[in-house]
Amino acid sequence: LAVAESVKEKMHELSTYFPAGVDYIIGHDTTEFIEASLDETVETLIFTIILVIFVTYLFLGSVRATLIPTIAVPVSIIGTLAALYFLGMTINTVTLFALILAIGVVVDDAIIVVENVERIMHDEGLEARPATEQAMREVAGPIFATSMVLAAVFGPTMLLPGITGQMFAQFGATLVISVLISMVNALSLSPALCSLLLKSGHGEPNFLIRGFNKGFSAVTKAYVAIVRWMANNVVVSLGVIGALFGLLYYLFTLLPTSFIPDEDKGFFMVDVQLPAAASLNRTGEYMDQVTQALMADPAIETVLTVNGFSILNTALQSNAGMVIAKLKPWDERKEPEQHQFALQKKYQAMFAQMSGGRALVFGAPAIPGLGAVAGFSYVVQDTQSQGAQTLSEATSAQVLEAMQQPEIIRAFTTFRADYPQIWLEVDRVKAKTLGVAISDLFLTLQTQMGGFYINDFNLFGKTYRVMVQADAEFRQEEGDLANLYVTNNRGEQISVATLVKTVPEQGADVLYRYNTYDSATINGVPNAPGGFSSGDAMNAMAELSKNLPPGYKYDWTDSSYEERKSGNMAPIALGMSLLFTFLFLAALYESFLTPVAIIFSVPIAMIGALVGLLLYQQPLSLYGQIGMVLLVGMASKTAILIVEFGKSLREREKMDLIEATVESARLRFRPVMMTGLAFVAGVFPLIIASGAGAASRISLGLSVFGGTIMAAIGGTLLVPIFFRLVQALREKVHRGPTPPPE
Repeated sequence: LAVAESVKEKMHELSTYFPAGVDYIIGHDTTEFIEASLDETVETLIFTIILVIFVTYLFLGSVRATLIPTIAVPVSIIGTLAALYFLGMTINTVTLFALILAIGVVVDDAIIVVENVERIMHDEGLEARPATEQAMREVAGPIFATSMVLAAVFGPTMLLPGITGQMFAQFGATLVISVLISMVNALSLSPALCSLLLKSGHGEPNFLIRGFNKGFSAVTKAYVAIVRWMANNVVVSLGVIGALFGLLYYLFTLLPTSFIPDEDKGFFMVDVQLPAAASLNRTGEYMDQVTQALMADPAIETVLTVNGFSILNTALQSNAGMVIAKLKPWDERKEPEQHQFALQKKYQAMFAQMSGGRALVFGAPAIPGLGAVAGFSYVVQDTQSQGAQTLSEATSAQVLEAMQQPEIIRAFTTFRADYPQIWLEVDRVKAKTLGVAISDLFLTLQTQMGGFYINDFNLFGKTYRVMVQADAEFRQEEGDLANLYVTNNRGEQISVATLVKTVPEQGADVLYRYNTYDSATINGVPNAPGGFSSGDAMNAMAELSKNLPPGYKYDWTDSSYEERKSGNMAPIALGMSLLFTFLFLAALYESFLTPVAIIFSVPIAMIGALVGLLLYQQPLSLYGQIGMVLLVGMASKTAILIVEFGKSLREREKMDLIEATVESARLRFRPVMMTGLAFVAGVFPLIIASGAGAASRISLGLSVFGGTIMAAIGGTLLVPIFFRLVQALREKVHRGPTPPPE
């Protein structure tokens, strides 16, 4: 962004020196999407803060009490930004996503403190200060545990390699820092504010709070009754748990995957290809037709064209052209037909009706620099150097088969081996007989046909380059070789035509190597309207690769390469998060069984994440994977609050196991629902996002939103049952009640 701003300032400065009638425009600026996306994310951040404060007020019922967790938000955000600055990190989309989710997380700790203080003041009639002291003795441990669990969840993921690791690291570092600051705030500032601000009687709550409390009391009674029934009917509970775990496995197999969601980036591109060896003049005429069609669209702001360059081949070709259509700002394109994807579809169909050439319309990749086009990039590799013609045939066959797959809506390649070429066969024996050095012959051909650099010279304060080449009219036909001469070792002029023979043939204009092999790239677009993701399309292409001729193999490039890598990293990230969480909890509780009751809450949350993505027909992208790793910490955090109180009631107060299970669920239900709904409110703006960068926000938001709701509903019902089962097993192993940890 800083570089783009500097360029704009410099262009404005230079424009004052332009001759009269000369002006400039910026036809393509990729930073506009970044700026708009950041602006939209900041708006989401503000909306999130408002929603979280409202939900907190709804549960706490007083402005004084609500003020305490509200203060935690700016404290954590300012502290996090300062830490990111000293770590050399930047404010980008990923870190802003983390800050949005952190708002719902950081108020949790303060809410737990305030809710417990108010409960003690109400139930035991204590003043604010002694109630705060007693409350902190009860919740200091859970607050520390829940915060450290979140750090343990994201700690190992920061070590993952590649782009996936960088995104996990940016997100994880931001979230962990904010959570740790929130923990310090909850253990220091929040108790101090509680002792100062909370009063024994807040007065009669307003009708909204009274109505909410009445409804919530009824929900709490129903919840406690269900927990008691499930705790007494273990077999049924085990059946429900088994069914949910089976559902989780089924959902994972059902949900398609992708790398990073494609976005409306505010522009799309067109790659123009005319018949092989078409002249630049002919290409220009076709490009004019494309430009006129695009400029007539009110949703398009400017059109940038480059004749003679193919963006897909990244090469200069006389029969190719590149077009970049810059769309109007997102707030001026509210209608669905003005969305980038709708415009791409419209013009692909329009250009297909134009004769004389082929125009391919496509968007930019999700991450700039990972290829030229959105979709998948599949590389056919010739491991035996069988020639361009054979490679072209194998590639074309793969394209035809790909177009027949339901997972792929469009597949194409720009590799062609039908360009007319002239092969020069040098008669080396004759050249030797006539005394012509082969190097002199080649130098003559290079100079006359291709051009040869001589030197530079200065004139009027400017530097000019001297190039030697035959004029265009003297190098148009094969017969022009007869007009070229080379000097032999006797000083005689020998006609080049007597030393070379021309052989017409066909070949590739551009030939690339990949992994040292001759290669051709196939680009494709997954059939998103049909419910297929880029992962599905890539799996279909991998299956088609079994039909490649002998001597050929395939590989992935651009964003497809990173998608395959990230797909392999997701299970590793989740596995490492679960492992580190388990080890931390085992050390905290001095038991290898108690953490199981907490870890078992994680699959319940993941069911919600997968269901949310499926309902909105969204694939599991890298952002969704980041959200699922976050759910490991959030689900564990909810479970810790219930398990911690259950253990205390059972081991310290010697309460019956069933009663301890039910009572811990009753005591923690309100703060658990309060923190859960506050977090859900913080995530909600993500799933209704629109404008620049909306697809990424929705992908992350759906994963976390669905998972948090499931954790709040299913988790609060099943975590007490997990505790009851695990605690019973522990006591059976110990042959009696387990002692509390020292």
